[in-house]
Amino acid sequence: MSDLEWLHLEDGEEVLWESNPSIITEADTIARGLILLVSIIGAPIGIILFAVAYLRVRNRAYVITNKQFYKKTGIVGISTDEAYITNMQNFSYQQSFLGKRFNYGTVEIELASEPLVFKNVQDSAGVKNRLTELENMTQSATPTSTSRLPAADAASLDRLYRELQLANGAIERLTTSDQ
Repeated sequence: MSDLEWLHLEDGEEVLWESNPSIITEADTIARGLILLVSIIGAPIGIILFAVAYLRVRNRAYVITNKQFYKKTGIVGISTDEAYITNMQNFSYQQSFLGKRFNYGTVEIELASEPLVFKNVQDSAGVKNRLTELENMTQSATPTSTSRLPAADAASLDRLYRELQLANGAIERLTTSDQ
């Protein structure tokens, strides 16, 4: 798993899942590095390719807590994306043929602004199941119908109506006095 020193959790927030991309996704870079490593002339380039593949995987982290989603990227500098679970509108995951074979895939969490993509994560189906659990917990904690709201009595509605009439009258006086 990843090093979470970059992650600053809120009070009561706990990590439910964390991962890095699968090293298998860097197989092409590793293969090129091996080919170059065999040749004496290409050995330094092969070592560099190995280092690049390792750093690409190691310096990308994905975290799901009981409150937020986090994505960290960067080799030289660090960039983080965060989103509250309550902002999740939908999610999906995809697995390629190799992803299915080696148990990795991409999870996309749709938010109001832009999607948060966990690319090439290990056990993407497990991540999807975790997101389903979180979605169900969030929906059950949020009232979705007016039947859960307290009923307003007639006296309260009358008071509210009178206050709105007074506010409307005050606004009309202000707009007519300005003219």
